[in-house]
Amino acid sequence: MKNTQTFLLGALTGAVIIACGGSSNPDSAGGVQTVKLDSGQLSQLTSAVKGADTRWEFKLAGLQQLVKNKLGDEGWKIVLAERDKDGNMVYLCQRPKK
Repeated sequence: MKNTQTFLLGALTGAVIIACGGSSNPDSAGGVQTVKLDSGQLSQLTSAVKGADTRWEFKLAGLQQLVKNKLGDEGWKIVLAERDKDGNMVYLCQRPKK
């Protein structure tokens, strides 16, 4: 389980870096954008990486699972949405551990 959490944390960190950078390709038309974080945002990111405040559980789900199981009602939030190799949307959800 710890390896899965470490992998997911790495994936989320990579997604944040790409999102904050604007593009993973510096040769694109927009180029790389710099994003400044204030001390509160930096503190939240640091505590999230350290796991000091909250422990999280993660779940991969497709659209049918989100709707059928009413994951939103169970406290799950979508943190990443991507297409798999077949073109289907896959959602990474998280919620605080109980």
